[in-house]
Amino acid sequence: LKARGRSFDGAVIKKLPGRVTIQFERMIKIPKYERYEKRKTKIHARLPDCIKHDVDVGDLISIDETRPISKTIHFVVSKVIKKVEAKE
Repeated sequence: LKARGRSFDGAVIKKLPGRVTIQFERMIKIPKYERYEKRKTKIHARLPDCIKHDVDVGDLISIDETRPISKTIHFVVSKVIKKVEAKE
């Protein structure tokens, strides 16, 4: 799939067949109180077959915007930035 538009980095919180859900935090300014607050954003992304074995829950991945694939999926996983270490 061709990438276009925005790209985000986030941690995988859910892995399903063919897609993942990532979550990341962003800072929003509240003008009334002249302060910032943290907000979390969840985004669904398509998980291509070529990298589906490399992605696990907890990994930090990069996603890029693409054409709408379904009602909720408008992003595709582009690369794995950091793997989570397995607990023994």
